[in-house]
Amino acid sequence: MFKIIDKKILNEIPYKKVRTKVETLDVYRIGVFDNLVYELVKINKGNYPQHKHNNSEAKLHIISGRGKIIINGGEKNYKKWDNFFIPKKFYHGFNVKTETLFLSIQNNPIINIKTGEIDIEYLEKWSRTKKINLKLAENIVRQIFATQNLEELDV
Repeated sequence: MFKIIDKKILNEIPYKKVRTKVETLDVYRIGVFDNLVYELVKINKGNYPQHKHNNSEAKLHIISGRGKIIINGGEKNYKKWDNFFIPKKFYHGFNVKTETLFLSIQNNPIINIKTGEIDIEYLEKWSRTKKINLKLAENIVRQIFATQNLEELDV
């Protein structure tokens, strides 16, 4: 039988909390192994904007929570133990019904470690209707993935 892990060991995982006017993400970077990025991502109840990665694809493994995932316009309910593959250049987002934790395994880091270039593009329709500042979003993503610092990020 598995037991709940000692929380002290979890404090060793680099963590960032990101707050914007439209969303909050908790990102725990487990590590980069063989050019694969492993991150635990916690998202709260609400809607998360559709975006795509032109050079990165991801496997998402739902650990807890439920809601809908939108992949290239198609919606599918998700729950604990579900898995999804997000090909590069596919728009994806979430309608979260209950707090959700998932493991994201990306074949290329969203942030290029050498250049700092960000591989993210928000769906134009969403950015117009929500009036998102894409430069701000790019800076937030850069900060999430470019540092291993454990301090909280407020935007």
